[in-house]
Amino acid sequence: MKKFLTCIALCLCTLMLTVAISAEEDLFVLDWAELLSSEEESALNAFLAGVSEEAGANIIVASVESLEGDSAQNYADNLYDAGLAYFGLLDGTEDGALFLVAMNERQWAISTTGYGITALHEQALDHMEE
Repeated sequence: MKKFLTCIALCLCTLMLTVAISAEEDLFVLDWAELLSSEEESALNAFLAGVSEEAGANIIVASVESLEGDSAQNYADNLYDAGLAYFGLLDGTEDGALFLVAMNERQWAISTTGYGITALHEQALDHMEE
């Protein structure tokens, strides 16, 4: 399962870096930086919905214009911990991961919670960063 989630996270990182990302109505894509076309957003949302269901965890991708002076990691953690519950995206589980990319700062971070912490351990995150 660890290898599966690591592979998915690598795919998400690659997808975020090579494809532009958009979504207010989708549950697994929060494209506040308006990077994706509607077709790309729908395809990514469908992919993430399937992965989330299979993993039993929320796998979410978010893009923002700016971190507003915060660090990428802190912004991602706060978005996952506080923001997603407000938006109703946690669907009964707090297990998962959120991949955040901030366009102005050209930074990214991955926030994990519950089983996501176990699956995406420090060594796996370091490998993805490389």
